[in-house]
Amino acid sequence: MKRSRDYSVNRRVYFKPEVDRRPFCGSKLRRDHIAWRKGIQSIKESMYATSYAFKCSRCSRTFRSSETDLISFPFRSYSIDVIVEIGYLRNEEKRSILEIHYRLTSRGIEISERKCYDLLHVLYELIAIRPIELDLEFISSAPKNGRVVLTIDGVQPERGNYPLYVIKDAMTSRVL
Repeated sequence: MKRSRDYSVNRRVYFKPEVDRRPFCGSKLRRDHIAWRKGIQSIKESMYATSYAFKCSRCSRTFRSSETDLISFPFRSYSIDVIVEIGYLRNEEKRSILEIHYRLTSRGIEISERKCYDLLHVLYELIAIRPIELDLEFISSAPKNGRVVLTIDGVQPERGNYPLYVIKDAMTSRVL
């Protein structure tokens, strides 16, 4: 039977939005609910983090801390530095998954071989997504057309996966 993790000894961290008033209307934000609560393991420490969601009292728009996205990805219990370390060991030092697992567990990180493999593929997905590079031909065609009209089309895949968005210039039919 799988042993559950004990977070009682870990440092507890609480996140709230960086602003206490809505930037546009100046309304005070009030704590509404817990956005998420999870244990996060980084290379340096293990923590139990809670992210609170605050709502605007006028328009009911939800605000969360932007710092939480810098620590860990959604639905992941390992910090970004662990994912980068796995990628470094695999791609730069040419280590196998078994060697990566041994290195991380010797540093005190509780991780399985399968999770090392999964996190390596998360890194590969991030590498595959790169910023849009506009070529000079597209940039020079904008003044000729007089404007740039962008269209966005999205596909929602099966539950639990991220949507796919395609951005296209309607004037030139170019996929960005």
